[in-house]
Amino acid sequence: MAGRATLTCEDSALRDGLREGLREGLHEELGSGDDLTARRWQIAKARSMVSSVTRNYEAGEEYVGAVRRFDGADAVHTRLRELCGRATKECRIFSSSYVQLPNSVEQGDQWERVVAERGISIRAVHQDSFRGDSTELGAARWLASLGGRIRTVPVLPTPMALVDEHIALVPLDPEDATRGALELNGHEAVAALRTIFEHFWVTATPWDEPAQRDREGLSPRERDLLRLLASGFTDESMCRKLGISLRTVRRAVADLMARLGAHSRFEAGVQAVRCGWL
Repeated sequence: MAGRATLTCEDSALRDGLREGLREGLHEELGSGDDLTARRWQIAKARSMVSSVTRNYEAGEEYVGAVRRFDGADAVHTRLRELCGRATKECRIFSSSYVQLPNSVEQGDQWERVVAERGISIRAVHQDSFRGDSTELGAARWLASLGGRIRTVPVLPTPMALVDEHIALVPLDPEDATRGALELNGHEAVAALRTIFEHFWVTATPWDEPAQRDREGLSPRERDLLRLLASGFTDESMCRKLGISLRTVRRAVADLMARLGAHSRFEAGVQAVRCGWL
């Protein structure tokens, strides 16, 4: 199940890139007043970071810290249960694809011991669209029943799980979490991923509350959709970006155009600028 042995040497390019991003970009964006700009930067940074780690690993590059590979969703879920079972403080999770309903009493008891008996905090951030998936919604409800805290955002950067301060599970393929994951232990990327998680957590909406709207009456997803629309993204591209169905995208676009009094997408973009929506 696990792949290549522990790697211990420095990957200077990745190290320097992470340091530069954390020093010059991350704190600057988090300190700005434009939360949407900061969130887009965070999404791009996280995806780039995970892709870089995966590419370098598959190319045989070496890292600071240890790296292990787990192939397939079942292996990842098993490993996450093991890591959370050994956690001393907290598990932080992006995406319900990394949380699996227990398929046995033993698995359920294991999670319950982690949360209830050992007092480990579990926080999860899902994408808004997970409410339309009965399996993912069931996993979220089960996790909440154990005392886990769950919030949602319109768009997540990539599935991942963080255990305590030094371990992260990141996908081999950010577009397909079922392929498997890399476990980073003591890797420099873990600190950056923790910072990104905390930014999304404080800007997310509790999963059992409706998404808050801004002063223009736009929800976070509508705001992201409008920006994608104005940037010329197709409906299909917006589906992939936002993790929602084509039907939902088209319905939301039609609603935004009606509210703007626009008869075309181009006109909607012009009107959005005039109204101060963009």
